[in-house]
Amino acid sequence: MLATRYPAATVYTLSSTSTSNPPTSYPAPLNHHSLYVPSLSSATPFPDNYFDAIVSRSIATLLRNDDWARSFFDCMRVLKPGGQLEVLSVDAHLSCEGPKLAAWVDEHLTARLEAHGLSRQASDTVLDTMEIVGLENIRRARVALPAHSPKAVVPARPAAPPSSHGYGAAPQAASQDSADASRMMSFLGRHFYQDLHGKLLQAQAGEEWFWARRDVREECERYKTKMVLTIACALKPSVTPGESYLDI
Repeated sequence: MLATRYPAATVYTLSSTSTSNPPTSYPAPLNHHSLYVPSLSSATPFPDNYFDAIVSRSIATLLRNDDWARSFFDCMRVLKPGGQLEVLSVDAHLSCEGPKLAAWVDEHLTARLEAHGLSRQASDTVLDTMEIVGLENIRRARVALPAHSPKAVVPARPAAPPSSHGYGAAPQAASQDSADASRMMSFLGRHFYQDLHGKLLQAQAGEEWFWARRDVREECERYKTKMVLTIACALKPSVTPGESYLDI
């Protein structure tokens, strides 16, 4: 997507999973390249001061606790001075969650994160590691996405005919638009949540995501539970000529 949007840029996708790309009905952009690396915590095959920006959408549940600093130092190495690092994360626990959801998260995700040596609170770990490795202008944006999908708005009676000014159906239309937007945001939250934590859920053993349980969905609606998507950004500071972050 980035390569298509910015055809003058060169975009690389790094993955520690060796899989072939599925066939598509359109050719891949010529300015996009996919590379396999054995581990995202090891040094990447790029020279110093190479990239203008590094963006991660999955590193939060791929790095073990003892790998964060090593990986971020390598990001510092390959970024140009003033280059930006952007990391997206969605923590396992949600905002305003009820007891049923909290128990589900602890059983299915939190305990397994700990067992694999992964961060329980990746959104905080990202910020802490950015500061540890010396990144500057560290900032964070948080987006709250509803954990439950609102029901469609069903009018109690036929809508009144519009007035001479054309405003008759506006309240119902606005309510329906709001419900549609909330459902879209809910689906987006579930997508990121499932994408980041999917390897922890044992689907082959019959485990399901919490939104598949009616009692948990109803609890989320009562508590107005939100998935919190965190986007952390920081800049590489200026360095003296010839200095490499591999020497730190």
